[in-house]
Amino acid sequence: MGAKVLKIICVEFENLNHFKQRNFKVDFIATDRVLKNSELYNVSGNIFSQSTIGFIGLNATGKTTVLRLLNIALSVIIDNKDLNSLNMNEMIVSGTKMIVTFFYNGVYYQLESVIEYKVNSDGRRKFFYGEEILRKKYPNRVRFRKNISDFSDEVCSEITARSKLSEDSLIQYLDDGKSIVSPLIRDNESFLSDNLFSSYANIATPLGKVPSEILEVFDESIETLIIEEQPTKDNQSGWKLKFKNTPIGYSNPNALALNLIISTGTISGQELLQKAILALKSGGYLIVDELEMHLNKEIVRTILNIFKSTLTNPYGACLIFSIHYAELLDVESLNRKDNIYITRKSNHLLSVSKFSDEISRNDYKKSEIFLSNALGGTAPKNKAIQRLRDYICKLL
Repeated sequence: MGAKVLKIICVEFENLNHFKQRNFKVDFIATDRVLKNSELYNVSGNIFSQSTIGFIGLNATGKTTVLRLLNIALSVIIDNKDLNSLNMNEMIVSGTKMIVTFFYNGVYYQLESVIEYKVNSDGRRKFFYGEEILRKKYPNRVRFRKNISDFSDEVCSEITARSKLSEDSLIQYLDDGKSIVSPLIRDNESFLSDNLFSSYANIATPLGKVPSEILEVFDESIETLIIEEQPTKDNQSGWKLKFKNTPIGYSNPNALALNLIISTGTISGQELLQKAILALKSGGYLIVDELEMHLNKEIVRTILNIFKSTLTNPYGACLIFSIHYAELLDVESLNRKDNIYITRKSNHLLSVSKFSDEISRNDYKKSEIFLSNALGGTAPKNKAIQRLRDYICKLL
């Protein structure tokens, strides 16, 4: 993989609405011990990046919110997105700080951005950077994993601040919603995709002809499926479909009509696998909310194993996902504890904690710990379940 692949090391948010202590942090690197034959990706020296990062928690504990915030951070760093082109989370307020540490072209960087907004006359929020600081250090300054995020003046080779740039430079190269990291990373080749706003609508994204090797996993009766942009009046994506051993094919410019012919799992599953392959090819990132949605458990296990194995994931791509079913925590591809995060809600405030920070031993079954509520806040309260049962009994 060439030097133009960008690796995320850590993402932090501070001053967030509705979060306990108003912040959270997610490590993209292994913080626990790494064995010699580990299938993790070596970024540099003794720094290894995770191939999967999972979030599990009860309903309404912030899993989707965290994924959306991570998507904002990665979209700025990897895809060079303007703040106002992103679906900004309501958790973000003026003064929210986003800190992203990443490795690019043989150098470690840390971008610290203060996000602000003003309300326009139409009531919409316009986001801009109040301040940004980009710090740089070389790998020889990183001796231990614990100091990977140390960008103090003593270890930095270079520091650039938005407030120090000339007004001419800002006007010529950046608007106030574009990050100062843009000139540095504009040529990076990492792939980023997500299903955060399409998984529930279940509309097939145009990705061209679906390979037969993917179709057979979901529906072996399909001979051909093509999903592509069509020059239709309302600019919808169209599709063509043909089943095996039938002379008739189907086509329609309306993407929603595909749901009437093939299963929801086939539509969402083939799209997920095609995006996964794009991430695997570039060592990129795929963010999936509710990985188990519409998919057989064995297919979910297969996807996780594809990202874990260096044979199918040689460039260190990362699958970032949320799940509801604790049983999936016990699959072989999730045998680490430092890539699993627990989301909770207490007193109306959200929190995110790393599994390995709460459980140090490796001989515990993760699903049993979670379902037993041994850590607190990971299983529905018995009182609430009993009240539901009583309510239904009264109705009947």
